[in-house]
Amino acid sequence: MKLKVKFPVLFNSAVVPRYGEPKTVIALFDTQLEVEELDGASAPVVVRVGSDRRDFIHRDEFRHRNGLFYGKIPLEWQTLEDIVRYRHWRLALHRLAHQVADRAEDVLPKGVVAKILRDEDLRAEYPKLEKLAKSTKLADAGIAELETAAAEFHSWAAETVVAIDGDLWVECPEPMLSVDRFATYPAELVMDDLGKKDPISGRFHRASVGLTLYTMNQLDQAFLPKINAPAYRDTTTVEVLDPTVFQDEVPIGDIVAQLSELSTGRELSEEARYRLTDLVSNEADWSWDRVYDEVQYLLDTVFTQKHSFTRGLLEFERDRLDARPISIPSCSSRRHGP
Repeated sequence: MKLKVKFPVLFNSAVVPRYGEPKTVIALFDTQLEVEELDGASAPVVVRVGSDRRDFIHRDEFRHRNGLFYGKIPLEWQTLEDIVRYRHWRLALHRLAHQVADRAEDVLPKGVVAKILRDEDLRAEYPKLEKLAKSTKLADAGIAELETAAAEFHSWAAETVVAIDGDLWVECPEPMLSVDRFATYPAELVMDDLGKKDPISGRFHRASVGLTLYTMNQLDQAFLPKINAPAYRDTTTVEVLDPTVFQDEVPIGDIVAQLSELSTGRELSEEARYRLTDLVSNEADWSWDRVYDEVQYLLDTVFTQKHSFTRGLLEFERDRLDARPISIPSCSSRRHGP
């Protein structure tokens, strides 16, 4: 399957009409992708997630191949172009902008480097980048830069996008469920890179205080009655077809992300803030014992009011940490939900 898409390129010396001397240019060039075509048997469906609400019915399927998960495009209402923009363009443009940060004012289009480094929305800039690709004239050095960028993009795409039975599927993090144990909200499918920091902003991909994460091998826990709404009937259904490909417990980064969010609270003492910030910023120190100690410290010294909402959340997480490791019976197919 062939697809026409664009990719970003940095030219350190290119000729642009209306400018009398060579300029440094960031542009978006067209290319044609050759997407690998697979049959469904080589990447079988391993889980189906459905959401049935009065005004919204949706189904997601995820496949697995060679240790990687794939979701069908549109994924979370994203098109292939959306995915390319966020997962390739954003990181590639940020890297290119850093390379020319010391001469940002001389780079075309004007002001784009500062916007990229501030991680601003660049949708208004994309037409300018596309126009520069059409008008820029390249010498041998520019052609080499274009070929290098194209090879990098094609390599990324080959690892990320596949075609299965005529549909496009994109590599994605392991799908999990996020559940608000304290409110009548349905379990939610999440596909962020959970427990990991964004490489540009340095922030975690989600602020998860109040939401408990479950792997597809923890569904018996995910669909337990909600604490403040035990009669609530969830509208989310999950059918696991191959439990062997899913983790048995959530990544440690998920609880660290919750502690990171709590570290900004006004109720924290300087000592508590320092402890949490130290943990969050030093990934080498992340351990289940350390995380448990910090949760217990917050319960003992900060959130001491018995009926505090945050205390209830932390007690739930502490009890969950206490219950590790979690053993899930193995079977070929399980269905959870109503």
